[in-house]
Amino acid sequence: MVRLLETGTVHIKWLVVKRALNWLLKVLKMNKERYPRVCLDKLRSIPRDSTIVKYNWFSQLFQFLHNVTNIENLYMDNVGTFKQVIPVILADYDLYLRNQDIESLNNSSFSTFYYYLYDYSLTTQPYLLHRLSIAFLRVYAQLRTSGHHHISLHINNSHYTINPQNICNKCDTNSNENLEHILLTCPAFSDTRLKYLSPHALSLDVLLGSHDQTFIKQIYLFLNDSLSRLDNTPNT
Repeated sequence: MVRLLETGTVHIKWLVVKRALNWLLKVLKMNKERYPRVCLDKLRSIPRDSTIVKYNWFSQLFQFLHNVTNIENLYMDNVGTFKQVIPVILADYDLYLRNQDIESLNNSSFSTFYYYLYDYSLTTQPYLLHRLSIAFLRVYAQLRTSGHHHISLHINNSHYTINPQNICNKCDTNSNENLEHILLTCPAFSDTRLKYLSPHALSLDVLLGSHDQTFIKQIYLFLNDSLSRLDNTPNT
């Protein structure tokens, strides 16, 4: 869900509904004597409150669309009108799915900070549209979408897996090895933090809420320099 919001990726559900509507349009364009059209017309003639509705895919689709969009009528008696209604249905359904994701985000315990970073006015987050190396964007996205129990970073052909619930073994502060500790306070990274992040390293919101290209590069360089100098071997 977090990654769908971050990237603005289309839901599989939306794609399925789109294919179903396009199939309906294709069948409606057929001659009424063709078997697909005959079957569809028969399904349409069955009352939607019938006890056999579970065997009627058309009634199920209509009821589903009625529940998740503002469409009251599919206007299937007119092929031209139905074709014009399809984009409206898909736009309504896309908004419905996005609102569901946002509601899930607000109620989620997966991340304790992502809802502060997410720009609700946009779909794809702006930094993903920058013409930057995929290495920089990937690490920044991984940081922003990290969970409360798992951090996974791919940096310079190395894979680092961190459990934020564990105590940091790189310093003696007895702090959890979460993003805030790694990026802001861990003494083991003080020199590289001063080199790459200061004076920006004020809060997690500031670090991960920026869409500045130079700043995104600096965060990558900070992590690459810091993690590569550790004694523990990364997972490769």
